[in-house]
Amino acid sequence: MKGIKGIIGTLVTVFVVAVLSQFIALGGDVFAVDMTGLKALVSAGVLAAAAALVAYLNPADARYGIGGEEG
Repeated sequence: MKGIKGIIGTLVTVFVVAVLSQFIALGGDVFAVDMTGLKALVSAGVLAAAAALVAYLNPADARYGIGGEEG
């Protein structure tokens, strides 16, 4: 169970960091975020989390996931 919590923690961390980075790149104005800006923020987070998910699902990647010692 510790491995799953670690993976979820990694996914949440990369999602939040990507969203905050995109927010700053868009100007960092909370009151200027419209639906288009919100979509850009969520897209950045999803794509960053997808990178961690690909590593998890890669059997040749021994860091964690399917190819890891516990996976």
